[in-house]
Amino acid sequence: MMGGSSDTARSTTGTTAGMGATGARTGMTGNEEHIPIVEEELHVGKREVNRGRVRVHSHVIERPVEEQVRLRQEHVDVERRPVNRPITGEENLFQDRTIEATERNEQAVVSKEARVVEEVVVRKNATEEVQNVRDTVRRTEVEVDRDADADRTGTTGTTGTSGTTRRDGF
Repeated sequence: MMGGSSDTARSTTGTTAGMGATGARTGMTGNEEHIPIVEEELHVGKREVNRGRVRVHSHVIERPVEEQVRLRQEHVDVERRPVNRPITGEENLFQDRTIEATERNEQAVVSKEARVVEEVVVRKNATEEVQNVRDTVRRTEVEVDRDADADRTGTTGTTGTSGTTRRDGF
Protein backbone atom coordinates (compact mmCIF):
# COMPACT_ATOMS: atom_id res chain seq x y z
CA MET A 1 0.00 0.00 0.00
CA MET A 2 1.40 3.34 -1.03
CA GLY A 3 -0.02 6.81 -0.95
CA GLY A 4 -2.73 5.82 1.54
CA SER A 5 -5.09 4.19 -0.99
CA SER A 6 -5.96 0.50 -1.08
CA ASP A 7 -6.13 -1.37 -4.37
CA THR A 8 -6.63 -4.82 -2.88
CA ALA A 9 -9.73 -6.72 -3.90
CA ARG A 10 -11.30 -8.60 -1.00
CA SER A 11 -13.49 -11.64 -1.35
CA THR A 12 -16.43 -12.01 0.97
CA THR A 13 -16.50 -15.77 0.56
CA GLY A 14 -12.87 -16.26 1.74
CA THR A 15 -11.80 -18.25 -1.32
CA THR A 16 -9.40 -17.35 -4.06
CA ALA A 17 -11.51 -18.67 -6.87
CA GLY A 18 -11.78 -16.18 -9.66
CA MET A 19 -8.84 -14.05 -8.50
CA GLY A 20 -6.55 -15.31 -11.26
CA ALA A 21 -3.28 -15.67 -9.34
CA THR A 22 -1.94 -18.47 -11.54
CA GLY A 23 1.75 -18.96 -12.08
CA ALA A 24 2.73 -16.76 -9.12
CA ARG A 25 3.48 -17.80 -5.57
CA THR A 26 0.93 -16.13 -3.41
CA GLY A 27 0.50 -15.86 0.33
CA MET A 28 -2.81 -16.26 2.04
CA THR A 29 -3.54 -14.43 5.31
CA GLY A 30 -7.08 -14.64 6.56
CA ASN A 31 -9.23 -13.52 3.71
CA GLU A 32 -6.48 -11.60 1.88
CA GLU A 33 -4.30 -12.87 -0.90
CA HIS A 34 -0.80 -11.38 -1.38
CA ILE A 35 1.32 -11.15 -4.48
CA PRO A 36 4.95 -10.50 -3.58
CA ILE A 37 6.67 -7.83 -5.69
CA VAL A 38 10.16 -9.12 -6.42
CA GLU A 39 12.98 -7.16 -8.03
CA GLU A 40 16.46 -8.38 -8.91
CA GLU A 41 19.53 -6.25 -8.41
CA LEU A 42 22.62 -6.60 -10.55
CA HIS A 43 25.84 -6.96 -8.56
CA VAL A 44 29.02 -6.81 -10.61
CA GLY A 45 32.20 -8.09 -9.01
CA LYS A 46 35.46 -9.34 -10.34
CA ARG A 47 37.69 -12.36 -9.91
CA GLU A 48 41.18 -13.18 -10.96
CA VAL A 49 41.60 -15.91 -13.58
CA ASN A 50 44.68 -17.31 -15.28
CA ARG A 51 45.04 -16.10 -18.88
CA GLY A 52 48.10 -18.10 -19.72
CA ARG A 53 51.73 -18.46 -18.87
CA VAL A 54 55.02 -17.34 -20.30
CA ARG A 55 57.98 -19.56 -19.62
CA VAL A 56 61.45 -18.50 -20.71
CA HIS A 57 63.96 -21.33 -20.66
CA SER A 58 67.62 -20.95 -21.51
CA HIS A 59 69.87 -23.78 -22.56
CA VAL A 60 73.46 -24.01 -23.71
CA ILE A 61 74.35 -25.07 -27.22
CA GLU A 62 77.77 -25.71 -28.70
CA ARG A 63 78.86 -24.80 -32.17
CA PRO A 64 82.22 -25.37 -33.77
CA VAL A 65 84.31 -22.28 -34.42
CA GLU A 66 87.40 -22.02 -36.62
CA GLU A 67 90.09 -19.36 -36.58
CA GLN A 68 93.32 -19.12 -38.55
CA VAL A 69 96.57 -18.33 -36.81
CA ARG A 70 100.09 -18.11 -38.32
CA LEU A 71 102.58 -20.16 -36.28
CA ARG A 72 106.37 -19.84 -36.54
CA GLN A 73 108.63 -22.88 -36.38
CA GLU A 74 112.43 -22.97 -36.05
CA HIS A 75 114.52 -25.81 -37.43
CA VAL A 76 118.20 -26.43 -36.79
CA ASP A 77 120.03 -27.86 -39.76
CA VAL A 78 123.28 -29.71 -39.32
CA GLU A 79 125.35 -29.86 -42.43
CA ARG A 80 128.68 -31.42 -43.13
CA ARG A 81 130.77 -29.76 -45.82
CA PRO A 82 134.03 -30.86 -47.24
CA VAL A 83 136.74 -28.26 -46.60
CA ASN A 84 140.39 -28.35 -47.57
CA ARG A 85 142.40 -25.45 -46.07
CA PRO A 86 145.47 -25.23 -43.90
CA ILE A 87 145.27 -24.57 -40.17
CA THR A 88 146.56 -21.24 -39.02
CA GLY A 89 148.70 -21.11 -35.89
CA GLU A 90 146.22 -19.38 -33.71
CA GLU A 91 143.54 -22.00 -33.82
CA ASN A 92 143.38 -24.66 -31.17
CA LEU A 93 141.24 -27.20 -32.85
CA PHE A 94 142.13 -30.24 -30.84
CA GLN A 95 139.74 -29.77 -27.92
CA ASP A 96 136.22 -30.94 -27.04
CA ARG A 97 133.46 -28.59 -28.08
CA THR A 98 129.74 -28.58 -27.88
CA ILE A 99 127.43 -26.36 -29.89
CA GLU A 100 123.84 -26.18 -28.84
CA ALA A 101 121.02 -24.66 -30.83
CA THR A 102 117.47 -24.65 -29.52
CA GLU A 103 114.60 -25.10 -31.88
CA ARG A 104 111.46 -23.18 -31.03
CA ASN A 105 107.94 -23.61 -32.28
CA GLU A 106 104.80 -21.58 -31.66
CA GLN A 107 101.69 -23.47 -30.65
CA ALA A 108 98.13 -22.26 -30.78
CA VAL A 109 96.81 -21.50 -27.32
CA VAL A 110 93.05 -21.33 -26.90
CA SER A 111 91.46 -19.37 -24.13
CA LYS A 112 87.83 -18.45 -23.81
CA GLU A 113 86.18 -15.45 -22.22
CA ALA A 114 82.48 -15.39 -21.56
CA ARG A 115 80.84 -12.06 -22.26
CA VAL A 116 77.26 -10.95 -21.77
CA VAL A 117 76.07 -9.87 -25.20
CA GLU A 118 72.32 -9.68 -24.65
CA GLU A 119 69.73 -9.96 -21.90
CA VAL A 120 66.20 -11.27 -21.85
CA VAL A 121 64.03 -9.40 -19.37
CA VAL A 122 60.75 -10.88 -18.15
CA ARG A 123 58.42 -8.27 -16.73
CA LYS A 124 54.73 -8.16 -15.92
CA ASN A 125 52.70 -5.07 -16.69
CA ALA A 126 49.23 -4.45 -15.35
CA THR A 127 46.75 -2.33 -17.25
CA GLU A 128 43.20 -1.48 -16.38
CA GLU A 129 40.24 -1.07 -18.63
CA VAL A 130 36.63 -0.22 -18.11
CA GLN A 131 34.26 -2.88 -19.33
CA ASN A 132 30.52 -2.49 -19.65
CA VAL A 133 28.68 -5.47 -18.23
CA ARG A 134 25.20 -6.00 -19.59
CA ASP A 135 22.58 -8.37 -18.26
CA THR A 136 18.88 -8.38 -17.59
CA VAL A 137 17.19 -8.15 -14.24
CA ARG A 138 13.66 -9.20 -13.48
CA ARG A 139 10.99 -7.35 -11.61
CA THR A 140 7.45 -8.28 -10.74
CA GLU A 141 4.94 -5.77 -11.99
CA VAL A 142 1.28 -5.74 -11.01
CA GLU A 143 -1.49 -4.46 -13.18
CA VAL A 144 -4.90 -3.77 -11.73
CA ASP A 145 -7.70 -3.66 -14.26
CA ARG A 146 -11.08 -2.46 -13.03
CA ASP A 147 -14.15 -2.68 -15.07
CA ALA A 148 -16.96 -0.31 -14.06
CA ASP A 149 -19.59 -2.40 -15.83
CA ALA A 150 -18.65 -5.73 -14.19
CA ASP A 151 -20.88 -7.41 -11.65
CA ARG A 152 -19.61 -6.38 -8.22
CA THR A 153 -21.40 -9.10 -6.32
CA GLY A 154 -19.23 -10.57 -3.60
CA THR A 155 -16.55 -7.82 -3.50
CA THR A 156 -16.22 -5.22 -0.83
CA GLY A 157 -13.65 -2.65 0.17
CA THR A 158 -12.48 -1.61 -3.30
CA THR A 159 -11.30 1.91 -3.72
CA GLY A 160 -10.11 3.91 -6.65
CA THR A 161 -11.70 5.37 -9.72
CA SER A 162 -13.92 3.16 -11.81
CA GLY A 163 -12.87 2.47 -15.37
CA THR A 164 -9.16 3.34 -14.91
CA THR A 165 -6.14 1.11 -15.10
CA ARG A 166 -3.20 1.64 -12.73
CA ARG A 167 0.18 0.58 -13.99
CA ASP A 168 2.34 2.60 -11.69
CA GLY A 169 3.54 -0.36 -9.60
CA PHE A 170 1.68 0.98 -6.53
